[in-house]
Amino acid sequence: MIKKTALLMCLSLPLMTSACVSVKSVSLTSVPTERQNVIQAEGSRFLFFGLSFSSKFIDQAIDELSSKCPNGKVEGVLTKHENVNYFLGLFVTERVIAKGFCR
Repeated sequence: MIKKTALLMCLSLPLMTSACVSVKSVSLTSVPTERQNVIQAEGSRFLFFGLSFSSKFIDQAIDELSSKCPNGKVEGVLTKHENVNYFLGLFVTERVIAKGFCR
């Protein structure tokens, strides 16, 4: 009986400790010819059972990107929206990464 329990635990360990990353969307605006001042911002949140009731983390990433270019214009913005699923998808980290150029 102990051998069966140990075997079951060894076989289930990879499932409990693994993670999977998936990209939900990628978008890109027009890239300027002058690409010197690169800025980046990120927003994320942790979800239980993947239940989502707010998208404030996206607004925070946008505000952070804008604050890094206070007197200029942000152009050539590349955004990635991705999920990292842990433990059979019960726990999820949702993340938005935005990169752009300040002109």
